[in-house]
Amino acid sequence: MNKQDAKVHASPRGFQYTLGNGYRLSIMFDHGNYCDNQDSWGTDGAINSSNFEVAVFTPDDKFVTLIDEPEDEDGIRRVEQVIGWVPAWTLPNLIRRVKYFPEHRLNLHDELRACALAFGAFCEDARDEAQNAKKKEKVV
Repeated sequence: MNKQDAKVHASPRGFQYTLGNGYRLSIMFDHGNYCDNQDSWGTDGAINSSNFEVAVFTPDDKFVTLIDEPEDEDGIRRVEQVIGWVPAWTLPNLIRRVKYFPEHRLNLHDELRACALAFGAFCEDARDEAQNAKKKEKVV
């Protein structure tokens, strides 16, 4: 694929952006999604949110694992393909990160895993930073 193959698909709940490398970034921010609008129903027309849930799909339409933590002391392993409450200001950075995911047809699984886990860590760090800032605002 090349940059001329990039496209945007809008839905009533958000949008998806397929980059020139074939990876698809899914940004959803309506009711039922992991965002501030999660419990909002019956919006009239356009929706907006200061955060969203994000997922990434491979060119062959499979979820990319964004979080993969080893088992904890209780034997629970955390694996996530969707990350919620990601601040809207991160979107340009997320697009840039997916743009540099390894070419899918080369089967560079270790490289994709490293890029995807860095993507996931960035999302969670940004979410935590935003949530901590919101808590501080409430205290003041």
